[in-house]
Amino acid sequence: MAKYEITFITEGEGNSKNVEGLFETSGVKIAANRELGVRTLTYPIGKQTLGRYFIFQFETEPAKVRELEKLLKLKGNLLRFLLTKPVHQAEPRPVRAPRPPKATPSPAPVKAKIPEVAPKAPAKPDSAPQTKTAPRAKQAAPKLKPAAVPAPSKAAPAARAKKSAKSEVSKSTLEEKLKELTGE
Repeated sequence: MAKYEITFITEGEGNSKNVEGLFETSGVKIAANRELGVRTLTYPIGKQTLGRYFIFQFETEPAKVRELEKLLKLKGNLLRFLLTKPVHQAEPRPVRAPRPPKATPSPAPVKAKIPEVAPKAPAKPDSAPQTKTAPRAKQAAPKLKPAAVPAPSKAAPAARAKKSAKSEVSKSTLEEKLKELTGE
């Protein structure tokens, strides 16, 4: 036999005698019954605004529960009912005392060393062709003192001509080396 609980609401001044009689004829053993009194309903049910609340605890065979629900639905003076099987809780677990914290030696403070970064010199152009690589994170450029700018002189155009001649030579040299490497 399993234990069940039913909560039901009868019309305003109704009583639980009809429901008790229904339980007895069905062969259900009522363990406890309790009346909660007349209360105002949250919303009207069948034009009723007042209802009398009851709670019955009983034992029966699980097969008889559906039959009992059908009979309760046919009863005219019940506004609502809720039939449940209460959850029986196992014995509560014993409460454990908290464990004391483990005694661990406190670590000595560690001083963090900041790495020193030396500024890099600008790279010289190689004579071999360069392939494209992924961009690197930019590093802070070293602060340089501004160089003294010489006053323009008449020799400046000649110096520019020498630079352009050097760049042409380096281009032709690069082209020759490229041909040698590719085998053309």
